[in-house]
Amino acid sequence: MKPIYARFVGIGILSLAAAALMFAFPAESSGQNPRWKGKIETGDGVKVVWNPTVPLYADVRYDLAQDLQIGTEDDDNYVFGVISSIQVDDDGNIYVCDIKLTRVQKYDKNGRFLATIGKKGQGPGEYDNPFEAFSRPKASNLFVRSNIRVMEYDSTGVYKTQTILRHFPNKTGADGDGNLWAVPNKVDGTKETRSVEKIGRDGETLWSSAVFPYERYRRILPSGGTVVGTSGWEFDVHFAVADEGTIWYGYSGAYEMTVIDKDGKTLFKVIKEGSKEPFGAADKKPEVSPDYKPFFYGLTSDDAGRIYATRANMMATAPGKPCPFDVFGRDGICLYTISLPRARVFTIKNGYLYTRDVAGQDDLPVVRRYKIKNWNSLKASADE
Repeated sequence: MKPIYARFVGIGILSLAAAALMFAFPAESSGQNPRWKGKIETGDGVKVVWNPTVPLYADVRYDLAQDLQIGTEDDDNYVFGVISSIQVDDDGNIYVCDIKLTRVQKYDKNGRFLATIGKKGQGPGEYDNPFEAFSRPKASNLFVRSNIRVMEYDSTGVYKTQTILRHFPNKTGADGDGNLWAVPNKVDGTKETRSVEKIGRDGETLWSSAVFPYERYRRILPSGGTVVGTSGWEFDVHFAVADEGTIWYGYSGAYEMTVIDKDGKTLFKVIKEGSKEPFGAADKKPEVSPDYKPFFYGLTSDDAGRIYATRANMMATAPGKPCPFDVFGRDGICLYTISLPRARVFTIKNGYLYTRDVAGQDDLPVVRRYKIKNWNSLKASADE
């Protein structure tokens, strides 16, 4: 059986409150869209973009129409176990990283299977836990991370080289120079910390952000052992590579992000105002967790340079429920608040949204592609 094709239209808008750290800086003229109710100030020589609770364009949605679905149980080349990552190149080829079946499948823009990139193993170009696939902005090479090893392949799938990281990361990416960026998890006894690091091809740390605490819940068992768990409510460090030379990162204990160049120099800061959101009775708050919810749960980007801040804990979100996002322009202004379907694993490229989903009564894992019909009318900054 060939991959299934279907159609879907419509997506809603969800607006959430957020929070910011309160500082006082001398004001300066923003020179931005007069509809925007925020402000741009400077403190200690750093520009700070203050966003109000409501985005600039509160009445905009991403108009989606499904035009492709990949996945079937009748052909091994189209069978998925657990889709951990989806990557798309400039030609529209789709790379599906499958951590359960231990492979990376390549499909053309029409969903036709082309090749398997790499294979299971411990040798050069092989992997045992393909957590994620990614590429350099404006480049065709593919990176696949397996535990602490990052393999690089050329556009035809031929293995080139690998980098061995010194710590297990929760996310990796690459800038325009091919340097890796990661959030390594560092453990000292029971103390865990997170930061954003720029990593050279030899695994050496070239730049690091400030270090933030990462506190997972721990439970002492009657036997004396300790169970360490992750609920998704933990304050964490997140980052996204916006383009060849720009990276956004932030710690989710406050709605504040820092925008840097590929050398680690701060370009500006972004803050979104609002209130701390308390836990509700249905949130299944673990015994040890923050007193309030994180302000965001992840950062990612599209190929227009927009940044998407995840506004829901996907570990605690019911299957099939759309996920809300705040969308920031290249200038740091919050342009939209949107919701996307099945968006725990997704990529936006060339005016299309690619996301993992399930289909049928058996919950068959599939990849869905949606055409963003109003893509050309969406803004990438407030002054467009």
